[in-house]
Amino acid sequence: MIVGTYYEGDDDMEVAWKQHDVYDQGVRTIIDSCNSLARFAKMLLDDKSHDEWGTIERIDHRTIQPAHDLLAAAWRFRHDLRQSELRLERQPDTLVPPTHENLWLRWLRAEIESWVWSPSLVRYVQLILTNQNQPIGYTAESKLALALIERFSEVPWTSGWRDAFEKNQENDLRKFAKPEAEPMRGLKIPIVMPCGCTAKGLSACNRIPCETEVILASREGWGLLE
Repeated sequence: MIVGTYYEGDDDMEVAWKQHDVYDQGVRTIIDSCNSLARFAKMLLDDKSHDEWGTIERIDHRTIQPAHDLLAAAWRFRHDLRQSELRLERQPDTLVPPTHENLWLRWLRAEIESWVWSPSLVRYVQLILTNQNQPIGYTAESKLALALIERFSEVPWTSGWRDAFEKNQENDLRKFAKPEAEPMRGLKIPIVMPCGCTAKGLSACNRIPCETEVILASREGWGLLE
């Protein structure tokens, strides 16, 4: 997790560092919850075309990090964390202590599970997991980040974040563009020389002297053509 400023007024670094301390658990929550939703969808639809979806567990954490950090920022914005100590005292006793870390992870799990109604977000995660550090995966990372910025549109996101993800997406999409065909080196293209054959509507004989002109010269008595 990169601890920084994601929106206007995002300066509660104490809470951000507490989220940083459980970063691995946060990433695991995103992966496990999305995998669970993907497996359910495959079983429901009896889908055999996405064998890897819902099965990838080992990842390069950096592929999920942008989404995790945006979600962490959205949670900080939605909760008055500077008054959280008072609110926490009113919480009923539970087996899980209502610490900032636990409240964050509990919210994160509920948020990801709600993506059952936003399947494109789950789809992006599966594309990331099955195409790690590849152009398709990079594009999915940018699309997921931009989708989260839209999902939490009430957050006054710092403009630089949206611009950065849009730029990344633009660069990633360029990688899918088909390169322009290069001229074939060493290919000898026959030169068609205009001659008497072409004047008669025939294919050029490419001979010197021209076959048509030789025949014409013989017929007209011009003599030998060289």
